[in-house]
Amino acid sequence: MKYTIKYLVLVAVLCALALGIAYAANAQTPAPTNATYPLAKGATWTYEAKIKYDNNGKTEEKTLPWTVTVQDVIERGSVRVYVMNGNLNDLAFYTPTTKPSSYLIVEIAPNRFYTADADALKKFQDAEDPLAGILSDDNVILDLPLVTDKRFCAAENITRSEGMFCWVVGDETIANVQAQGAPSTAQILYPLTYQTNADKIIETFAPGLGITAYQYQHFGTPAQVDAKLTAYKAGVAAAAPAQNGTAACTLTADKNTVAYNRPSLQADKFADVQAGDTLEFSARTADGWFGFDPGVAQAANVGPFRLRWVQQTDALKQNSACAKLPVVAALSPTACYQMFMDDTKILADAKKDAAVIATAKAEDYAPIIAANDDWMQLDL
Repeated sequence: MKYTIKYLVLVAVLCALALGIAYAANAQTPAPTNATYPLAKGATWTYEAKIKYDNNGKTEEKTLPWTVTVQDVIERGSVRVYVMNGNLNDLAFYTPTTKPSSYLIVEIAPNRFYTADADALKKFQDAEDPLAGILSDDNVILDLPLVTDKRFCAAENITRSEGMFCWVVGDETIANVQAQGAPSTAQILYPLTYQTNADKIIETFAPGLGITAYQYQHFGTPAQVDAKLTAYKAGVAAAAPAQNGTAACTLTADKNTVAYNRPSLQADKFADVQAGDTLEFSARTADGWFGFDPGVAQAANVGPFRLRWVQQTDALKQNSACAKLPVVAALSPTACYQMFMDDTKILADAKKDAAVIATAKAEDYAPIIAANDDWMQLDL
């Protein structure tokens, strides 16, 4: 049966959400802990850094550990300031006297991060200081959530055809991060590239974990850095939730496979899953698809639309817990869905005085057949 409902939203936005595009919640103040970039006090990332550098005209190489630490977190209204030690960029022009420097990461809601000099800390601590001129988009380092081809930088560089002087997000992949303290399941990884006429930086970012790799190359000197995460320790506010004793459903890939935005081979590709990767799943369909949480912000998606999907094949080995996963209805790979955030009356016709035939609850969804600016016709 087909019915119409009154629901004042833009259909184009609804279709985008139904296709699995992730949007960050537009909060006015930051959450107590940013789970996507876990910069809680005491959080520590340790790297093994292979470095080339010029030492009085001679190219030398060295491998050394490098630690990045969140020393303190300061709140000022909608701004959160992280007092850091051990900037990865310190390694770019390494000399034998280089030591980890202090610096600030400043989070402006929602989920946009800048760097600032440690000297600016006193200004952030002064409630009367207007903070004029401290931050600019020349110093933006991260803008969440990440999606392929997204750019963040000063406005005049956003549209540069060659993508220089701007952070550019590459294609996401799924892989296990081989680092002590990192999750044992596969992570979604995004390469972030920043290039100028003189040098290039490539960082790999995993939502919920942070920077897992850092590469630097200078075009006019021998300066090069290749740093990989070897250990991660969560901060105080990022402690793991208590376990309820229920075994998790995990699948390990024997060979490379693909994750999709919806449980269908006709759906848009989400990311590659590499052989040896292990994913933890939270739902399945009756026809053999397994859904996992991608770990990115999805403020307006509900239920199965929050998941990404892998098809069960001989290439995936599952454990016994997977048989106990909740079974959800399969989703059309091409349909545009209405997702309900609150109770909404469904009417028998596109008239304000039409009979109410049902009430949709929060987390309900239904395919859209047709729509204009005021009404949408749903297939129930």
